[in-house]
Amino acid sequence: MYWSSEKGLRLDLIADAMPVNRFEQILSYIHFVDNYSQAPGNADKLYRIRPVLEALKETFRTAVNPEEFQSIDEQMIPFKGRLSIKQYIPKKKKPWGVKVWVLKSQGICGTGTCRRNRLHGAQLILKSEKQLKKEGRGACSVVTNAQNLSITRWLDSSVIHMASTCTGQSPSDVAQRWSKKEKKMLNIQRPFSVKLYNQHMGGVDLMDQCVAMYPHRRKNKWWYIKVFFHFLDVTTVNAWHLYKMSGPEQMDLLHFKASVARALINAGSIKIHGRGRPSATPPRKRRAVSKAPPEIRFGSGNHWPQLTEAKNANRCQDAACTRRTKYICMQCRVALCPGCFANYHGR
Repeated sequence: MYWSSEKGLRLDLIADAMPVNRFEQILSYIHFVDNYSQAPGNADKLYRIRPVLEALKETFRTAVNPEEFQSIDEQMIPFKGRLSIKQYIPKKKKPWGVKVWVLKSQGICGTGTCRRNRLHGAQLILKSEKQLKKEGRGACSVVTNAQNLSITRWLDSSVIHMASTCTGQSPSDVAQRWSKKEKKMLNIQRPFSVKLYNQHMGGVDLMDQCVAMYPHRRKNKWWYIKVFFHFLDVTTVNAWHLYKMSGPEQMDLLHFKASVARALINAGSIKIHGRGRPSATPPRKRRAVSKAPPEIRFGSGNHWPQLTEAKNANRCQDAACTRRTKYICMQCRVALCPGCFANYHGR
């Protein structure tokens, strides 16, 4: 669409920077490691994208000082192709894909929810769920072991289990909840561990929301390309948050991504003017050198030398040759010395 000839669809910033054929060629050949570089017995299933992940980890670690609280949650990179690390999580919007654990910032202690079948004996000391339901909504029971790990069982609309190494029930506060039965708001007691969890657990959800606003949704059958573009979106959102923290002017995510795109496109197009007066005549344009497509160059056919009647000799297209010749390949139609045919047409 960016290269469309229809008025209103073409995007000059992209279309003028790179032809569509060049873009498709780069996208089809993009790799991050040599496919044959994996050592025998290497169990790393992410080796195809490992250099990118390591570079991003180091950049994320050093780009900003970590905050006090930490938010860890999972993200899903949608993918339905053949992949051993693909998972199915039915409650997700995109149930099939690659699961990524996301760290929002750095902390020391931990607080989070846990399942009732992973309490490791704490359920024998805590009040039963039946007892909490008799006491009513807001009832709570807490137990702490010798390692200062507290388990909180709290009754909200359902029974919730919280595990924490830094908080427990106190100091509790009052939270408002809607009662379907009584059709009104109720004030119930809430443990401090639940309050702390609710205050700082929205970081990953906010990241998912920002990524979903302007995602990269180009279809690709290779899983590592999907992972690469997902982390490209994540990196852009992280950079946008850093800009909002330190930037003098506020900018929304769409304009920030457009600004980054313009900077990357113009990064290699800065012209350095030479000294002296500018020339009155426009510079001569070099004639484009035709190149044979790979399917013709390496395919079978009449790859024989043919002497042309050209007035001037052309540069031999073999990378290892620097001579000029009047011979061309009958099939590829490119300039080649007779002695360079075998090297040029061999893989």
